[in-house]
Amino acid sequence: MRTLFGVLAIAALVSGFGAAAQAQTPTAAQCNAESKACDAACNAADPKHSFSYAGCSAKCVAKKAACDSEIIYDKSADWTKKQYNAAKPWVEDKIERAPANTEYTYPKN
Repeated sequence: MRTLFGVLAIAALVSGFGAAAQAQTPTAAQCNAESKACDAACNAADPKHSFSYAGCSAKCVAKKAACDSEIIYDKSADWTKKQYNAAKPWVEDKIERAPANTEYTYPKN
């Protein structure tokens, strides 16, 4: 059952990020530069590093993570699609042979 959910999660990943994969992938240097610029803007807005800096800095970290994950996705997209296509017949077979909710009976104690 875990395998089925894993394959379905991969399928969602492949289909959900299809549009993002068509855009130009940033480089690690671009991600780092954007992160440093964001942090510099946070420092300029709040040089004493009070509470507002924490929120601003957290946004910078989230943007950096999103940028880095875009690079990782683009590097693994072909492999992920290959795994999905290999598992698809097995998943479809399991779905076809799975009993409907009304057909399943629980064991009696």
